Amino acid sequence: MNNYGGGGEPNYVTDFLSYKEDTLIVQGIIPGRDMQTLKVSEYNQVTDKKGNVKITMHVFGFFISGKIDISLKKADGNVAYIIVTRYNKQGSRRFWGRVLPRSEASFYKLPGKF
Repeated sequence: MNNYGGGGEPNYVTDFLSYKEDTLIVQGIIPGRDMQTLKVSEYNQVTDKKGNVKITMHVFGFFISGKIDISLKKADGNVAYIIVTRYNKQGSRRFWGRVLPRSEASFYKLPGKF
């Protein structure tokens, strides 16, 4: 993923999100923290008439609790735009990047996690 407005291909080892069932793994969202496992308490997915998909989830973990918005614009192909908003009012972070299968993604893998 890359910060919005940044040029070039994102560094997928630096910023990464992976979601399965009620767990979200994030990497690079919190400076100084390699990897965080978050519990998802709410998940909502909406597809509009143009085929754009918007996903909103509320997440809770030790270092971060907040809302994550993911937008997949049909016109942009296989690209996700992500906004992470923390509940403790420390601002938000924005990323974008290609959607990849886990098997093709380069990220720090936690033992026992997906």
